[in-house]
Amino acid sequence: MLRILIPILAIVIGVFFVVAIPSLSRDKKTQPTDQPREDFAAENSAVTMQNSKTAEAAPSQDDGDGGQHDPAVAPTAEAAEDESVSTPAHLTKFAQLTPQPVSSGKVSLIGSLAPHADYRLQIGITHVGAGVYLLGLSDYKQTVLGDDPYLIQDLRDEQRQKLNLEWMTYPFSVRALTVNGTPVPVNGAGWRRLEGSERALDAASKAVYELAIVDPNAANTKVLSIRRTFSLEKNSHETRVTQELVSHVDTPLQITLEQSAQMDLPPDATTYMGDRRVVVFGYFNAEYDAKRKHVFSDGTFLARSKLLDQATASSGAALIWPREDLPAAAEMAWLASVNRYFTVVVHPLMPESDTGRLPSLEAQFPAPSVEIHGRTSVAPGSADPRVLLYGLRSRSVTLDRRGATANLDFGFYAGPRKRELFYAEPYKSLEVGDHLILYSLGGMCTFFTFQWLAKLLLGFMTFIHWILGDWGLAIIILVLLVRLVLHPITKMSQIQIAKFQKQMALMQPEIEKLKKKYGDNQQKIQQEQMKLFREKGINPMNMLGCLPMFLQMPIWIALYAMLFLAIELRHQPAFYGVFQKIAGLFRDEPWVFLADLSDSDKFIQFAEGGFTLPICGTYIPYAINLLPILMGLFFFLQTKLTSVPAATDQARQQQRIMSIMMVTVFPLMLYPAPSGLTLYIMSSSLAGMIDSLVVRKHIKRMEADGTLFKARKSKTGGIVQRFQKAIEQRRNMMTTPRKLKNRKPRK
Repeated sequence: MLRILIPILAIVIGVFFVVAIPSLSRDKKTQPTDQPREDFAAENSAVTMQNSKTAEAAPSQDDGDGGQHDPAVAPTAEAAEDESVSTPAHLTKFAQLTPQPVSSGKVSLIGSLAPHADYRLQIGITHVGAGVYLLGLSDYKQTVLGDDPYLIQDLRDEQRQKLNLEWMTYPFSVRALTVNGTPVPVNGAGWRRLEGSERALDAASKAVYELAIVDPNAANTKVLSIRRTFSLEKNSHETRVTQELVSHVDTPLQITLEQSAQMDLPPDATTYMGDRRVVVFGYFNAEYDAKRKHVFSDGTFLARSKLLDQATASSGAALIWPREDLPAAAEMAWLASVNRYFTVVVHPLMPESDTGRLPSLEAQFPAPSVEIHGRTSVAPGSADPRVLLYGLRSRSVTLDRRGATANLDFGFYAGPRKRELFYAEPYKSLEVGDHLILYSLGGMCTFFTFQWLAKLLLGFMTFIHWILGDWGLAIIILVLLVRLVLHPITKMSQIQIAKFQKQMALMQPEIEKLKKKYGDNQQKIQQEQMKLFREKGINPMNMLGCLPMFLQMPIWIALYAMLFLAIELRHQPAFYGVFQKIAGLFRDEPWVFLADLSDSDKFIQFAEGGFTLPICGTYIPYAINLLPILMGLFFFLQTKLTSVPAATDQARQQQRIMSIMMVTVFPLMLYPAPSGLTLYIMSSSLAGMIDSLVVRKHIKRMEADGTLFKARKSKTGGIVQRFQKAIEQRRNMMTTPRKLKNRKPRK
C-alpha cells in the first residue's frame, strides 16, 4: 500500500510547486524590491542630473492656457552610455522611450484661498511634470495689514522671472524616469489632465494627470503610463499624492522614478537671529525599536547654509540620505523643511488596515537629494542668492505583465507649526509635532531650553489670552506672575549679596594691611584672609547669593525662546490694536506700531527693509523702534537701583562698564528683535526695578533693626548646610598644611 501512496504523494507535491511558485513569483514582482541602501547612494547617476540640467536650460513655450510647457529633452550620449545604468539579462532593453506629446496642457487649482472657505490650502498644479506651482494657506496672511494669503511656494510665471527661476523644476514634479535601464526624458514633459479645473471659484478637491511613455521604434506603442492624483481634504493641511504605474506590454518592466519634493520655504519677514530654515528627517532606529513604534530626529537638523555648501561641493546636487552620522539601522520616516513658523512635511500614507507597524517613507523613496538653483531676488539682510529644491528617488519596482500596477504614493503636510494640528494621523503616530515644534534659540538645538517648561509657559499664556483676548497683556501678566513666583528667591539673593558686599567694605582696610604685610606671597595672604573672615564671622558662602539668580535662567530662556518661535503671536497686535484704531481716526495710512508682536515695533517706519551694521553684523530696519530704547533706559535704572556702592576702584570700574553695556550694547542687539520679545524684556526690567525697590527697603529695615547680619538658623542636614560644610572642608584642605601620620613602611 505504501509503495502506491508514496509515488502518488510525490507527484502531488511536485505539481503543487510547479503551479504555485510562478504565481508567488509574479505577486512579489509587483512590489517594490528591497534594494540595498548603498545601491542608491551609488546610483546618483549622471542620467537624472544631466536630463534635469538640460531641461532647465531649454526655453519654455507658453501653451496659451496659463502654464508653461517645456519641450521634452532627449538624453545625451553621456547619459545613455553611463555605466551605472544597466539592464538585467531577463529584461528587454529599449533603444529609446519618450513621453507621448500632449497637444495642450492645462493647469489645475484645488482647494481655496478664500478666508472663510472649507479649505485650508490652495494648490496650483501645472501640466509640466505634473508639479506644484502654487501652494498657499487660506488662514494666514503674507503681511500683518494686508489681505494677500501666505504663499509657501509661488512659481507662477511672473514670480519665476522675478526670482530668476524660469527653468527650475517644479516642486513635486516627476523629473526622471528609468525603464529597464533606459532613461526617459520626462523632465519638463507635458502631462494630460484627466480631471481638474483652473478656476479658483470651483474649489475642486482633486486633480488627475497622466503621462504615457511610448516606444518610437515600435510605432509609438504605449509601454507605460503614470497617473498622478492630487487630492485635498476639507479643513485640513494634508495633501495626498497617489502615483500609479501601469504596464501596457507583455514583457517585464523594471522602473525607477525620481521626483522633486518641496522647495525652500520663504524666509521669515524679520531677520532677527538669522535664517531659521532647516531640513529635518524623522527616522526609525531598528536596532532599538524593531517594531517601529518611535520616531527619532537626533542629528538630522540640517541648516540651510550647510545644505547649500554641500550641494555646491557636489556640482549642484547631492544625496542627503542615508547619513553617516546616524545609526546604520536608521530608516527614514518623513522629510520636513522648516522655517520659523511653517513647515512642509513629506510622509508615507497610513495603511488602510492596521499592520502594527508604522509606514516609512524610505520604503518608497530611500534616497532624498538636494539641488541648488540661482536667483537674483533675496530677502532683506540675506546675501545668499541660491534656493534649495529637495528630491525623492524611488526604489525599483517591477511590473511583470500587461496590466500589472505598482504604487509610489505619499502625502505632504503644508501649514503652520502648530501643535494641535499634529494630533491627527499620520502626524500623531509619526510623532511629527514632537520633533518639529521646538522652542530653542541655539539653531535647532534644545540643550539649553527645557521644552516642557516652554510649553507650560505657552499654555499658561494662552489661557491668559483666552480670558483677556490680547497677547500683549498676556505677555505682561505672565512676566509679572513669574516675577511674583520668583520673588522669594530674588529677595534672598539680593539680601545675601548686599550683606556680603557691606561686610567686605568694612573689612577692606584689614585686607589692605595684609597685602602690605605679606607683599607678593599670595598663599599667605589667602590663609590670613580666611583666618580673618573666621574671626569676624564673615561667611564667604554669601557670595553664592547670586546662585538663585542662575537657577532662574531656565525660566527666562524658555520664555525668550517660546515668545520668539510661538506662531500664536504671528501678526497679533498688542493692546487690542489700540494704536491702529487711534491712527485710523487721523490718517488713512495704517500705523504699524505694535501691530505685529512677531516683528519689531516700528514706532516710526521710514521704508521697508533695513541694513546690516558692518562691525557687529546687527540688522537695523529703516524704522525707529521705541521698545528697545525704553528697554535700555529701564536697564540703566535697574542697574542703579540694584547695585551696592562699590568698595574699590576696580568694582566701580566694573559697574561703569556694566552700565554702558546696559544702555548701548543690549538695546542695539535687540533693536530688530520682535516686539513680543522686547515687550517681555522691558516688562521684566520694569518689574525688576519695582522688585529691587521693595527689597532695598526691606534691607534698610533689617539694618535699622540690627537683623541684617544675624545668622539664620538652617535645618540640620539641609542641602545648603551640607554645601557650605563641603566648601569649608575643601578650603581648610587648601589652606592648612597636611599632617603626615606615622605609618609603617610597606614590606
